[in-house]
Amino acid sequence: MVLLAAFAAIPAVAAEANVGLNVGSNHVDIAGYGSATVYSILGGYSFSQYIAAEVVYTDPGAAKYTTSSFSADVRATQMALTAVGSLPLGKDFTLLGKLGYASTKGDSDTTSETKNDLIWGGTQ
Repeated sequence: MVLLAAFAAIPAVAAEANVGLNVGSNHVDIAGYGSATVYSILGGYSFSQYIAAEVVYTDPGAAKYTTSSFSADVRATQMALTAVGSLPLGKDFTLLGKLGYASTKGDSDTTSETKNDLIWGGTQ
């Protein structure tokens, strides 16, 4: 009986949690930079239909910067934690807003820098 109850509880928990993977390509529109493969891994949890939280790791890949006298690999990564608010305004329309905190690290062959800052966004 306990085993049956555990299996019955799994769908209820799984319906509130989510995971995702984004894969794409980036291209820096500055002379000398190449393109790279980008990926993000994310996980989230919905506390209600109005409030959720997300954790996202993004790796935009390494781009090569090349000029006639210099060449370097440039790489960045980002870890973000956001609160997501949603407001359903009808059957097929919902407003979304995000507010969170991100830590972004950029590296090249000669330097490394980390920046921490608030992030925000919205969509419909």
